[in-house]
Amino acid sequence: LVFRSPLRLMRKPPGHRRSLLVMKPTLADVVIAATRRLSRLSPGITAARFQESRREILEQARNLPSRTGPWRETGMERYSARQKTNVELHGVVGSIELPTGAGELWPLLAAAAWVGIGKGTTVGMGTYDILPLTGSA
Repeated sequence: LVFRSPLRLMRKPPGHRRSLLVMKPTLADVVIAATRRLSRLSPGITAARFQESRREILEQARNLPSRTGPWRETGMERYSARQKTNVELHGVVGSIELPTGAGELWPLLAAAAWVGIGKGTTVGMGTYDILPLTGSA
């Protein structure tokens, strides 16, 4: 999974008042964001069914061998009509390797690559490419 456009996943650490940018996303982070995004685009899925499926999917992501490549912070700007100024959106670019493949997560990861994940998807953030594993991403 190669993230060339900024990925903006936010998490509220225990004891913090506000969410912080996830600087080194893992496969589990990507899967959580993907299930959240796709569930919002699937009106036929009930909240209870989604939570049940999400636990199973997250367990698969945690057990699937993966390696995260180096991540670097980057950003993009968009105009905010409400604030009447340009707003900078921070994210990270990098990659996650799946040496044994995506297994049963393949359909989820393929769909999420198409719609994007995390914050800022409406301005093109959070999209990624699924490439075959070669020597480097």
